[in-house]
Amino acid sequence: MENLIVDRYMRLIEPLPFEIKLELISKIFENIKTNINKPGVSKDKLLDELYGSWEDVDDSIVEDILTRRTISEKEINLD
Repeated sequence: MENLIVDRYMRLIEPLPFEIKLELISKIFENIKTNINKPGVSKDKLLDELYGSWEDVDDSIVEDILTRRTISEKEINLD
């Protein structure tokens, strides 16, 4: 899939003048450079922040969610 994307972009880029190709390279490089410098989100930190977030919710909401998710009254026989 990636090769297909690259091939399509190359077909678009090939007829362009040299200066525009250099400008594209420069923009791609800047994009890559800024993405490398961005700090990633720690999954452990995110889980710690979310832990207990449903703690204050009333227990009746569980029943409400389950009843709303039921879309059929049809009984299924697994025998």
